Amino acid sequence: MRKGNAYILNGRKHLITNARKADLFAIFCFTSNPALSPERQFSVLLVERGRYVPSFTVTPMAHTMGCSGASHDLLTFEDVAVPVESVLGQEGMGPEQLLAFLDVSRVFIAVAALDATERLAGIIAGVGQAARHLRQAYRQPPSRVGLLGRYAM
Repeated sequence: MRKGNAYILNGRKHLITNARKADLFAIFCFTSNPALSPERQFSVLLVERGRYVPSFTVTPMAHTMGCSGASHDLLTFEDVAVPVESVLGQEGMGPEQLLAFLDVSRVFIAVAALDATERLAGIIAGVGQAARHLRQAYRQPPSRVGLLGRYAM
């Protein structure tokens, strides 16, 4: 919410990817004052790490299953006064900026899903090949199977 020449941020944002490595954060937040206008606007504020200590903190979160390539962190804001000059673009442009960001991030998600699918297909192919070898081995007498034959008796 805007108060004079600053926006006052309070609250938390969970599961922020690689926040502990970032120096600058694009924070999507409500910036209109409900006492002055019933219409709620949201904007993007650029918040620098280290500028608002101790009011703005980044805390590591527990490891999340399936996300081995990135960390996830918790951002906490306690009466952080972010100057009006830190608005990205203009106040109230948050919806348009969010949609533009989502368009870009969808491409990255699609690429990651394709990569995961290709790796899974390779694993499945390897399991299928191993199963074929086992079927062929067990069609023969255990003495002809070799090392596997010792365990098959």
